[in-house]
Amino acid sequence: MSGVRTIDETDFGVTWVMDDAMARSSHALATVCRVWIIDPVDDHDAIANVAELGEPAAVLHLLDRHNRECRAIADRLVVQLVSLPDEVKSTPFK
Repeated sequence: MSGVRTIDETDFGVTWVMDDAMARSSHALATVCRVWIIDPVDDHDAIANVAELGEPAAVLHLLDRHNRECRAIADRLVVQLVSLPDEVKSTPFK
């Protein structure tokens, strides 16, 4: 893994972009209750920033070619991996 090119933080989450030939971005969205991690690439600094947002709810694997390290991150954080759902009813997102 080449490492992270950027880590951008906002009031509602974190986005990190890998420094690869084809830029890969990952996201974490914070809600009032918990944090949803979306199509993540495992990077220590980025995941540390995500942890500061609050308690993780789940890792969402939303695009079939974005498998990345979704399972490893979900296992490490002891949260559910939701893989390729048609919808995720247990989220606050519409």
